[in-house]
Amino acid sequence: MRDSMARPLTPSDVQAALDQQRAMARRYGTPKDIVAEGFRRNLTRRGFEGRLAKASDANPCLRVTRVEGATHAMVAERPGEIARLITHFATPPTA
Repeated sequence: MRDSMARPLTPSDVQAALDQQRAMARRYGTPKDIVAEGFRRNLTRRGFEGRLAKASDANPCLRVTRVEGATHAMVAERPGEIARLITHFATPPTA
């Protein structure tokens, strides 16, 4: 799957990724059809990074934080790191 990230996905790449999404759903007890549909919808998001940057520039209240190497299951995979990010976000700055 990693090799496919540098090129457009083929139908077999999409099927492999859907299989991985369904396996992850089984592992975490999530309905696999919902996970698969979310994945399919994300395939159509062209230019997401650009739109996110524009939104971030236009709205000073919007904060975007990258969690390198995280997947859509980041809450289950890295609960401590996500909890720290949320705590930091929710803590008001001191003057």
